[in-house]
Amino acid sequence: MRSHGRATSWVAAALLLTIAACGGGQVELPDGGTGGGAGSVGLGGFSGSGATGGGATGTGGAAGMGGGVAGAGGTAGGAGFDAGDVDAGEELEIEPPEPDAGAEEPPQVDAGHDAGVPPADAGHDAGVLPADAGRPDAGLGSCVHSLGGLYVSGGCSAGYQCINGTWRLRTSTSVCLCVEPTGTIGCSGPSISTDAGAIMPPASTSSESIGTPGSGRLERSMRLTPTNSFVVFNNGRGAQYGTEETVFWLRTGFDRTKQRHPAAPLPQVHDMSIIDGGRPATGAWPHASHLSGRDVDGTYYRTSCAATGCPLSTVSPTQLDAVATWSLFETWIRAGVAMYIFVDHSLQQPLYDEAQRRGATPAQLAAWFQYPRPIAERVGIIRHVDNHANHFHVRFVCPADDPRCIP
Repeated sequence: MRSHGRATSWVAAALLLTIAACGGGQVELPDGGTGGGAGSVGLGGFSGSGATGGGATGTGGAAGMGGGVAGAGGTAGGAGFDAGDVDAGEELEIEPPEPDAGAEEPPQVDAGHDAGVPPADAGHDAGVLPADAGRPDAGLGSCVHSLGGLYVSGGCSAGYQCINGTWRLRTSTSVCLCVEPTGTIGCSGPSISTDAGAIMPPASTSSESIGTPGSGRLERSMRLTPTNSFVVFNNGRGAQYGTEETVFWLRTGFDRTKQRHPAAPLPQVHDMSIIDGGRPATGAWPHASHLSGRDVDGTYYRTSCAATGCPLSTVSPTQLDAVATWSLFETWIRAGVAMYIFVDHSLQQPLYDEAQRRGATPAQLAAWFQYPRPIAERVGIIRHVDNHANHFHVRFVCPADDPRCIP
């Protein structure tokens, strides 16, 4: 990606993910070695101006937690699944939501106003709700989304941008001060913030996601190395690469979850993309996506796991650590960096209940979760795709200054 400074736009990402196949693999050690057999653990750290590992150097990132645990022989990292479990076309069944099924299109107030946000007076166009229309926290020139989010001038939802109190349609040339795609929270400055603090990628990166997740590639990628908050599981496909933003958001999400839940067991990160994206020239590739550096497969937090990390095996609702898993997902969702997180429908209810317990509003729950709607309704950031009871798949947004990235 090109240098972008403080004015950053995260374009909405498309969908689809796939299954992370797990054969006998290795878990990476912080000293550059690997554990033996099916998954010995290495937990390192990263700090300063960039994370390093595997010969690749990042240009930014969050401080690592340091320390870690090393496994010498290794506990098996999970039974994985056979190639026969993978339906290479499963992702292709997921289609972008129609405008009436999840796409941002605030409910219209009357036929005279588009974008659906009621104007305060006839002097405001395209569904503007000015900041001074009943919101004591609204500042001069900001906008209120019909779903409740407050956006500073220059801030963007998924399809609109607030410009001096007026909503405008976003275009390919829009430069957003901040982005919050759901419309339920809003954003107030160049640092997209969560209850744990700001999540911003490095100010200048060189990586670039090109094309779509299912037919794209990756240039100048960054390799993910472990911290003490997650394990990198190497299944032999060499798929530990992504954009610098993807690596940053992964580390930040896992590190913050570790800070919030220090006793939680460690998840494993499985397939991302190979070093140059696309499909490998040889060997199996059980994915219809993971080609452009924005897709990541990870295992769920569980109530109990070995030191080598929570394995790639089926999780029941009672085995799921919904508290820690929701903390991870909430960090990405509230920051506006995850457009889709694919989770088996059976595991969505405990996550939904935890989000509700923490105070999520009905509008937020409806925007974030497919549940309690049926599997057939492809709505929500968190939604069902078959074969995801053993891992989740997050697809991060297209960095706005990757001009060849296609959501």
